[in-house]
Amino acid sequence: MAGPLEGIRYLDLARVGPGGHCSRILADMGAYVIRVVEPAASAARRSGVPVDESRTYSLRRNTRVIGLDLKSDAGRQVFYSIAKTADALGVGFRASTPNRLGVDYSTMAKVNPRLVYCSMTGYGATGPYADYVGHDINYQALSGLASLTGNPEHKPHPSGTLGDAAGGGMQGVIGILAAIVSRSRTGAGQFVDVGATDGLLNVVHRWIEMEYETGERITRGSEMTLRKYPWYDTYETKDGKFLSIGPVEPYFYANLCKALGCEDFIEHQYDDARIGEMRMTFTEIFLTRTRDDWVAELMPKDCCVAPVYELHEIGSDPHFKSRDSIIAVERPEGGIARQVAPMTKFGSTPSNVQNVEPRLGEFTLEILDSAGYSPSEIESLIATGSVA
Repeated sequence: MAGPLEGIRYLDLARVGPGGHCSRILADMGAYVIRVVEPAASAARRSGVPVDESRTYSLRRNTRVIGLDLKSDAGRQVFYSIAKTADALGVGFRASTPNRLGVDYSTMAKVNPRLVYCSMTGYGATGPYADYVGHDINYQALSGLASLTGNPEHKPHPSGTLGDAAGGGMQGVIGILAAIVSRSRTGAGQFVDVGATDGLLNVVHRWIEMEYETGERITRGSEMTLRKYPWYDTYETKDGKFLSIGPVEPYFYANLCKALGCEDFIEHQYDDARIGEMRMTFTEIFLTRTRDDWVAELMPKDCCVAPVYELHEIGSDPHFKSRDSIIAVERPEGGIARQVAPMTKFGSTPSNVQNVEPRLGEFTLEILDSAGYSPSEIESLIATGSVA
């Protein structure tokens, strides 16, 4: 059954980081995603080792891949031909690079006026940092997110790849689809500027705006969701594992206190004078039983409790099993890969996994045929090394 984005063609020059996440989401929802990578020979000349970018990691899922040498006239012309058939293009280069390669917005808008052109970078397409290099840790630091995560007694602790995924990739999907909807009214594509740091500013907007509004500094441990109160925190259990609790609403908080035998805390949920005593009591109580024992007792009692899982435990959870949140897919060379399922579940147009590891050259004929090239033209392009 076709996904909800069937018929949408997306050309991916962003490749990794935010662009990789964006492509996977669009492809999972049924978009025809074409990843453009360097031909293996070209990449090997540059790096000194053979490169097959299509097999890097699972962000490639459900995409097609073609090798194009954009530094050659022939490769660039092929790219333009493919772009004429596309609804959207994602670019992940530094701000100055697209002009050098001839894939900047003004050029591509002439090639295809209906094309939605999405620039996905760390710092955005404009501003004094636009051409600076960076990675997720830098984007989280600049946005203020890193200052809010981790234990208040320790240094800032960035959280994985939130910048690439939530700050960049998901924002790219939203921007692309919004621009496509806009095109249905205007008939024209447009430039969409996604910076991972801007995306993360929106992730932490609540705290930024709270600080502006109150004039009070927001730091780790200064606010409810930043571990100020003992009832919104994680605790070690008897078996060395951890449990999360977060009963914000008074009635859920009361349920937790009753279940723990701490009824005297019920009237002191926001009493700063009792924070130390409450935290010490919770710490001692949770150490008396294993994590899973606590989960089995407290989750059904409306206490806002959940286990802190390590990654290897996720696939065994009955909730994730029932929702098919972790799926098993066949690798082309044999064997099974376990991956996270497409994140949105549609009732009538379900997302699904068509391929798990697209190979360089696997879809070249299909892509070029759909762009109008004849078999002899395709053979000639491959022979020259402009296409792979």
